[in-house]
Amino acid sequence: MAKELKKFNDATSNLFVETIKALAEGATGIATSSKNDLIFSASSIFQRLRSGSFLSLLLNEWNKYRAKGRIKDDYIETEQHQACLGELLVSLEKDMLDELRFSVLKQIFLVASEEKVSNRNDVMPLQYMKIARTLSDGEVLILNSCFAASQKDFWKTDDDRYDWHGYIKKETGMPFRDLIEIHVRNLEDKKLIWPPKYPDRSGLVIKPYFRLTELGYHFCQFINTYEKET
Repeated sequence: MAKELKKFNDATSNLFVETIKALAEGATGIATSSKNDLIFSASSIFQRLRSGSFLSLLLNEWNKYRAKGRIKDDYIETEQHQACLGELLVSLEKDMLDELRFSVLKQIFLVASEEKVSNRNDVMPLQYMKIARTLSDGEVLILNSCFAASQKDFWKTDDDRYDWHGYIKKETGMPFRDLIEIHVRNLEDKKLIWPPKYPDRSGLVIKPYFRLTELGYHFCQFINTYEKET
């Protein structure tokens, strides 16, 4: 593992390395637990190894950002960075993240660190991290689909009769309207998608951002300014 985790000389890189090592060592320790704890142990081992894998990917990209000067040397001392880093690490420990949900947190973290679309005194990166932690994979798929559509003109008709659900079915791969509605209602509660106008759930508010609220649109826009460092 030491060869894979090349250190960059800053506190955040070193913290990532030490956390990854601790996750691996913790998984090894759990594996030696009693048979009575077998199910719990298997789940914990899986989650620790998965979290370590995610963090290794972030470490690699963080080091590339730092090496190319995309993150200022003094940024790692800012309150914004410390708060966002803490939120990310807690999420890895507690939220049972999958790849899609982790990628959202990673993108917010790196976009904020680069300080191109926000600055170190901006409160929104941390707020976006907190929102991202509440999202399910299905909710992320719907938000991504809405944002992608909002950047195009094909749906901008003169009325609200566009088949929004049909488009979301196709783009997300979720074939059931009822399943989509479960995620949509959660997104409505989080104020990321507009609810329908009427009690029977008709009259969708499509414009101007394909059902995204102002908050939902700017949340997605922030994430989509991420550029992967290769």
